[in-house]
Amino acid sequence: IMRNILLIILLILISSCESKDDINGIWVGPYRNNPFQNQATVSEPYIINLKNGEFQAEGLHFNNDSGKYSYSIKNFEFNNEGSMEFASQPNADSIAFKGTKEDPYPIIFRKVPDSLKNNRFNKIKLSGKKFTFDGIKNSDTLHFENDSILSYSSQKNGTYYKRIYFNEFDVIFISDSRTPPLFIKEKVGKKIKITSYPKKLKNIVLNEI
Repeated sequence: IMRNILLIILLILISSCESKDDINGIWVGPYRNNPFQNQATVSEPYIINLKNGEFQAEGLHFNNDSGKYSYSIKNFEFNNEGSMEFASQPNADSIAFKGTKEDPYPIIFRKVPDSLKNNRFNKIKLSGKKFTFDGIKNSDTLHFENDSILSYSSQKNGTYYKRIYFNEFDVIFISDSRTPPLFIKEKVGKKIKITSYPKKLKNIVLNEI
């Protein structure tokens, strides 16, 4: 019996260590999964770096937030401002928190892989340019009117967006909860390769016109 107890304790310790390793890194969210919608929505998105109890973050509606975090097997807390309960144990791909009574669907953050890093932020210009989605017939024209407003040819009104360079990731957040974060990877000629991040990574090419 004692041997079995020791094995259980050892497994718990190993699982705890793996969680601590997994939680370090760059994450993006918060995604909300709703079974009545085709894809997760991202309201007021932000990107955050978690590293050994300290965080840095930047989002669509705020700049350069930082502080400390702590967590246990059940809960996660920023700056001692109240805890959030895990919906499941964090893993290498995602962190999920329980929703609220008013909105019960899980709140999810997805880990951003290093493959999306881009060190050419200053050389890829968007403001004032128009693009189509390469390979998609009759696609919308995407117009970055300036450094904060973009518009689609199928819509009358412009939409606020924010481009952030964060820990070597070049990311665009758009104030439309249906549009996932967009990571700019590289520019080749008049084509810009980006990756959207709804549920799985999806590669897209913007063709400048």
